[in-house]
Amino acid sequence: MNEKEKRLKKIEERVEKKLAAEEEAKNEIKEVEGVELILSDEAKDVSADTKGKKSKKNSKKNASKDPAKPERVGMFGRGKNFEPPKSAGGKNKKNKPIVAAGDKKKVSADIVTKMIVIGVISIAFILVLASIYVAVVSGSKGKKKQGTSATEVTTVAEENQDGVIDYDRIVAVVKHIDLKDKKLVVHDINKFVNKTFKVPNGIELKNAYGDDIALSQFDDGDIVEIKYPEKSNEPKYIKITATAWEKKNVTDLLIDTEAKTMKLKNDNYKYTDAIVALENGKPFDLSELSVEDEVTLRGYSNMVWSIDVTGRHGSVRLVNYDLFLGGTIDIVGHLSRDIVSGMVFSLPSGSYNVSVSKEGFPPVLKKITVVADEETVLDLGNIQPKVGEVDFEVKQENAVVYVDDKKIDINEKQVLNFGSYKIKAEVEGFAPWEGKLLVNQAYMKFKIDLSQAQHYIYFNEPKGADVYFDGVLVGTIPTKTVFESGSHKIQLRQDGFRTSETFNYLWGEEDKGKDKYLIFPDLVPLVTTGDREERTTDSNAPTTIGEEVYTAPEGGELVEDDEVPETVANEAETTTSAEVDGN
Repeated sequence: MNEKEKRLKKIEERVEKKLAAEEEAKNEIKEVEGVELILSDEAKDVSADTKGKKSKKNSKKNASKDPAKPERVGMFGRGKNFEPPKSAGGKNKKNKPIVAAGDKKKVSADIVTKMIVIGVISIAFILVLASIYVAVVSGSKGKKKQGTSATEVTTVAEENQDGVIDYDRIVAVVKHIDLKDKKLVVHDINKFVNKTFKVPNGIELKNAYGDDIALSQFDDGDIVEIKYPEKSNEPKYIKITATAWEKKNVTDLLIDTEAKTMKLKNDNYKYTDAIVALENGKPFDLSELSVEDEVTLRGYSNMVWSIDVTGRHGSVRLVNYDLFLGGTIDIVGHLSRDIVSGMVFSLPSGSYNVSVSKEGFPPVLKKITVVADEETVLDLGNIQPKVGEVDFEVKQENAVVYVDDKKIDINEKQVLNFGSYKIKAEVEGFAPWEGKLLVNQAYMKFKIDLSQAQHYIYFNEPKGADVYFDGVLVGTIPTKTVFESGSHKIQLRQDGFRTSETFNYLWGEEDKGKDKYLIFPDLVPLVTTGDREERTTDSNAPTTIGEEVYTAPEGGELVEDDEVPETVANEAETTTSAEVDGN
């Protein structure tokens, strides 16, 4: 005999004692009621006798006052010592026992004693009930496991034709349904053990609303209440519990598989290895779940006992999105995000309506289908209007840009129809720029970098002389060379002539972007003596190239290219150089 059977046997013994005590108390009450009835009758007789005595006294008084009147008699006859007639068996004329004065005191003592006995029996009965209650409560608490949900496994004794049957009630999650063999495998969420039940015809099966259902209408992951005989695996009923909670088709579920916790928005949950995790009716690994996946959760209290993946995620990649950068993409009912470069996002598998919008453009609608674990490409080039947005980037500030000879504001993006355009750009100090633009995309960047205009020094006189510019031969007059602002040295050389002095020039920023036209005096011929040429002994003649003999005088005559006046050449000895400015 196990501990449970011993406890029940003790309870039965206490109940039997209680019933016996109740029966004895009933008998005692009946006896007391009989005594009370007798006392009530005797009290009436005593009252009548008392009234008789008072009547006799009154009669004597009246007789003394009026002797002619007859004497009043008492209740039982004349005279002070008159006793009422007794009938056979010691009873009066009312056929009730006559109780003497001494016996009356004894009866009163017996009544008090019996009342005390009844009080003791009542107290004992209350104590028995209290002990039964304490035994049941302590037994229930002993079955509860720490750290589980608040649901307890209870044992209920029910009586039928065969006697007493002990039933257990549990809350469990459905692990497997065998329709062929009519079996149900569940996990007891309090004892953390699996149980298998036979489900023959006739078993009471109900949904959470109390409606009758078939075994085939249960699903793996349902949380159920089961009542079954303690010594049998055929339950009395199986019901989908209405006390469990369910969250359908939710996303953004965060799972910590190490801590075995889940977080859904502001709600925190726990789970165990016994959790029923299904996808399309098949088990799956929780570590493979993404926050974009759509799931249904079922649980009890703060524990999740089943998770069903209702929608796996796929990814969506945007291409040809440049025209819509800074706009918005809306997946109706799921997300709304700003369009950025290289945009990729995830969605549960399924079909979606997409809305793409941007200020200045009408909204564009498109339908896409996302496949689980695959990438879907959303080509915005297929849904954009046949115009392009052109962003002109010109390196030089203050440049003027023309599109098909129409001046535009380069600080604003230009919306142009698809096609070809002639572009020109100008800025002071730079060579003009020309090019073509082909608009064939929703968004384009068009860069322009003007080359700085080249400016020249033109040398026209004396012809035949070689020109050394900063010590480098640049050509024979007439010639030209490129120059930039700054300090420069020029020297002329020619066979049969003396090398010219070095001419020093300094051109500043004010000369930038301007061409220079220079004329120089004729070179001095060498002196001939006999068969050899002799160089002049003029002390001012340069000894080396680039040697500064004198600085070219400032001033000069303004001339046009190839129009050097004769007077300039003739006065070479007195005017050593001339500078001609022009554009």
